[in-house]
Amino acid sequence: MMPENPIDAYLAAMPEERRSVLEVLRRRIRDIAADAEEVTSYGIPAFRVEGKVVIGFKANKSDYSIYPFSGGAAERFPEELQGRTVTSGSIHFTAEDPIADDLLRRIIEWRIQANREPGGH
Repeated sequence: MMPENPIDAYLAAMPEERRSVLEVLRRRIRDIAADAEEVTSYGIPAFRVEGKVVIGFKANKSDYSIYPFSGGAAERFPEELQGRTVTSGSIHFTAEDPIADDLLRRIIEWRIQANREPGGH
């Protein structure tokens, strides 16, 4: 028997409304990083490209977050993230105000490129 996909397991435990928001985000990430492997990193659903994690996501008590696995997102995309709650490792959003497709693509591409650089992680 194949082990259950870690993201499937995470989403299965979610209430339907929260699961549907994350399912849409998951599909959007898969569209951008089609070859990504679905894993769990630091206890959250994540996507690994070329052996390194590039982005993760999580449902919080009152919103959702993406995790670029780098503290540089706020500095890298200051205008695009203006008005959002951004911590050293997460970018928050709501079902009504999701991360824009272009920004999501740019964050993932940035992380893939950073991981390819010497010492990148």
